Amino acid sequence: MAEKKLSVAIITLNEAHNLKRCLDSLRDLPDEIVIVDSGSTDGTRAVAAEYPQVRFIEQSFLGYGPQKDFALDQTQHEIVLSLDPDEALSEELYHSIK
Repeated sequence: MAEKKLSVAIITLNEAHNLKRCLDSLRDLPDEIVIVDSGSTDGTRAVAAEYPQVRFIEQSFLGYGPQKDFALDQTQHEIVLSLDPDEALSEELYHSIK
């Protein structure tokens, strides 16, 4: 059986202080990471740029649910993990998904 590819969708607004921890916890797990940002002014884009698998999209805030849906629509793979930037995978969850 072919291994399925994984997308991660994250919405952000001024989350530079949280984003690195979140992205580091994903390590080599996702095939793509889509970050939808609502106009950060704190260096969120610079943090995201440190990760080659990140696609950074700017989108005015649509509301929490609609913004999450927009991020989901930007992903390319069938399996999507939706995270907030203040979340990080535990070792147990990382290995369970892997």
